[in-house]
Amino acid sequence: MKTQTRKAAKMAIFAAGATTFGVVGLSAAESGAEDRTKQGRRGDDRPNVVMIVADDMGYSDIGSFGSEISTPNLDALASQGMVFENFRTGPTCSPSRSMFLTGTDNHLAGMGTMDYAITDNQRGQPGYEAYLSDRVVTFAQLLQDEGYNTYMAGKWHLGEHSEDQFPSAHGFERTFTLLSGAAFHFSRDGWTPRKPIAPYAIDGEELPDNDPRFPDDFYSTRTYTDKMLEFIKEEQDEDQPFFAYLAYTAPHAPLQAPEDYIDKYLEAELYEKGWDALREERFERMKSMGMFPDYIEMSPRWDHVKAWESLTEEEKRKEVRRMAVYAGMIDYLDESIGRFVQELKDMDEYDNTIFVFFSDNGADGEIQDQNGNPAYEKWLGGLGIDLNDIDAIGTPQSFITYIAGWAQVSATPHWGSKASQSEGGIRGPFFVTYPGKVQAGRTDAFASVLDIAPTILEYTGVEHPGDSYKGRPIAGLRGKSMAHLLAGHADRLYGDDEPVFFELFGTMNRAVFMGDWKALRLGDAPWGGDLRTDNPDVPWKLFNLAVDPTEQVNMADLYPRQLETMVEAYKDYESDVGIIYAPGFEPH
Repeated sequence: MKTQTRKAAKMAIFAAGATTFGVVGLSAAESGAEDRTKQGRRGDDRPNVVMIVADDMGYSDIGSFGSEISTPNLDALASQGMVFENFRTGPTCSPSRSMFLTGTDNHLAGMGTMDYAITDNQRGQPGYEAYLSDRVVTFAQLLQDEGYNTYMAGKWHLGEHSEDQFPSAHGFERTFTLLSGAAFHFSRDGWTPRKPIAPYAIDGEELPDNDPRFPDDFYSTRTYTDKMLEFIKEEQDEDQPFFAYLAYTAPHAPLQAPEDYIDKYLEAELYEKGWDALREERFERMKSMGMFPDYIEMSPRWDHVKAWESLTEEEKRKEVRRMAVYAGMIDYLDESIGRFVQELKDMDEYDNTIFVFFSDNGADGEIQDQNGNPAYEKWLGGLGIDLNDIDAIGTPQSFITYIAGWAQVSATPHWGSKASQSEGGIRGPFFVTYPGKVQAGRTDAFASVLDIAPTILEYTGVEHPGDSYKGRPIAGLRGKSMAHLLAGHADRLYGDDEPVFFELFGTMNRAVFMGDWKALRLGDAPWGGDLRTDNPDVPWKLFNLAVDPTEQVNMADLYPRQLETMVEAYKDYESDVGIIYAPGFEPH
């Protein structure tokens, strides 16, 4: 069980950071409207909303979560709000995005699996559309209906094949968006030989190849920031609040960064020590910050990760540069966010803006470099890219992914990475800042992507329509508003008997949270079964995350009734949301 001492320490931090806090009750429209003073130049004093999402960033990749990477702007923003140490995303990008934009389960939103993983028995079935379904409504649409200006810049990945799948059809009036899941950061080159040109859309219109509206000096992080500021400034005379969704693609592969940011980390020589030592350093820093008690141990080095000292000197040189690029991408992302926040301050909008920051899933350690792949070598060769040129790594003339050794550093101290329901796949950095309304401090309360939409709706005073929207049936909210917690009036969202569920792919990739307990069943390589015992039966496991956050001690045999309760709850959920399992996978 969590110690009362730790909880008391957390609450002391809350109290020390308190200034003047608005009362947040069951209805923000009722409880906050009378207290609000006009902010900035607008007559409408409802808060702006800024949602900043990183792509494939790990739990420990920013300073306020233990990183050595320079992120002063994110850390400053986090220090003025509430930092969540126990926040969960979905295991991959599209399901996460469907959940935080709608506040409901990914299966109901059409993202029961990823587009590349749909099986024949799932294809065309409800919940497996692979685009945002008409059974949900985004909170962007609800804000737009209530007079908000709504803008999006960055990655969509919730439908790209027709305009009725674009963000413009889901509540965003101004957009500059990458419709697919990944692309080069310096150009319109796509992610695979099958899609050599990345699909982009502006304000609901897909850009043709070589369209002049695509910037010549494109770099994803800079361009998305510029476009968002452009949207806001163009509407600055309108008497309306805005919702700005900044969906960055950094630090998603291919890893590419401005060269001076790469050089900064190469010259600092931070990564010559390797991933084993760096992970230890991050964990010790996290402990000194109070994120974990001293008795907690990290998960062991993953079985498919080599010991750093076993690498050749040439391999080490490549890996040092790879990590320097990754760090440079995050550093540049932080600087861009700082620039964006300063612009809002200059516009007198900062004090009346809710900021939400998180990563869409854990760090990606499973995509491997494409050396030796004839299709990639032919395609990338045509772009002038030599996959074996170590000195080019991170430049526009390179194509390289993250790797499991560094991904485990990003996941410190957890086990697993992106695509898995293990903690390393779904626990991510998260904070909410709202000057004068959100209490400053840190919390270990459980929360997830399901809780973002209800929170935003409460703070903006916009009601969710329930089970019907504009004449069509929709799924209701499944998450909870964090407003009471954020205001310091509560220390948790969920009771000990309230389950929260996650499932993806229709395989064995399932998790149930209930209080401090987590039931987990995995079946996909490299996390399937039990890598340490080579158990082929893939049973449900049970962890108490209060004392074992790194999922090292399976308590299924010690607490069989607890596991049975959680598995039975999962069966009800499975039926409720219509999970369709891939061939060969048993439902339970």
